[in-house]
Amino acid sequence: MKKKPKGFEGEININYSDDMINLLQKKPFFNSIFITDIGYYPKALYHFRKRDQGADECILIYNISGKGVVSFKGKEHTLTSNEAIIIPKGVAHSYQSDENDPWTIFWIHFSGNEIHIFSDIIGEKIAFDNESNSKYKDRIKMFDEIIYVLESGMSNDNIEYANMIFGHLISSFKYTKQFNLTEAKRHNRIISRTLEYFNNHINSTVNIADLAELNEISVSHFTREFKKHLNKTPLAYFNELKIDKSCEKLKFTNLSVRDIAYSLGFEDQFYFSRQFKKIKGMSPIKYRNEVTSSPIENMA
Repeated sequence: MKKKPKGFEGEININYSDDMINLLQKKPFFNSIFITDIGYYPKALYHFRKRDQGADECILIYNISGKGVVSFKGKEHTLTSNEAIIIPKGVAHSYQSDENDPWTIFWIHFSGNEIHIFSDIIGEKIAFDNESNSKYKDRIKMFDEIIYVLESGMSNDNIEYANMIFGHLISSFKYTKQFNLTEAKRHNRIISRTLEYFNNHINSTVNIADLAELNEISVSHFTREFKKHLNKTPLAYFNELKIDKSCEKLKFTNLSVRDIAYSLGFEDQFYFSRQFKKIKGMSPIKYRNEVTSSPIENMA
């Protein structure tokens, strides 16, 4: 198998100078945890690195696609998509990309006086679920922003800003529940906002495009999120709400089936009856007869 530590098409390597590292070590705020090197290797076929004496810094490897293996302390850790690992400093290690499914990784060497804060995740594989609330894109955006800022110049301000972002980024690997809270809350808002809209428009029809616009996301994203949380498409759920409302009207009013259908936005009473039977397992008239003590004839 071919082996190479770097030299991949589209790769990015950024290294801090010794002078810059020394400067960060002397700054009270920034010396707690800071980047020394950062990079990005896309589809890194034959990527291989071995350090018999380990590195002077911890190494974060975040795999965004493909597969690879990281080995240290006599144990192999296979990384697949959306998984990460932090190699402890000073520990002999090796890592390599899978030959059949080469990984695409972001990597960061980092040091600092407060690394012990992250001791519970250093040396452990960190796996994230592939659901949207894992905030995968937000994490990638932080990597990209650090690289973009540093590529635009290694000024003191740029380096300090990049390290401020890194503090947030590394925290996202430790405090995953807290990091995901805002995304989960946003998803909950999508559902609650949509259900409120349904209840306010129960007597009319709704359009998926309007619901997506209400939530400021695409139609496909909205439909996917709604179905993931409620196991139904938005329109199927809305129809069930209408049928539930019609049950109230059948039980507590003398309205005809036709009038009930029209009052709930169904232009065709026969379509309404078919939907009712599909959901409730019986016709509207049969339902009315079963739930009322004195059956009311169909007045359509």
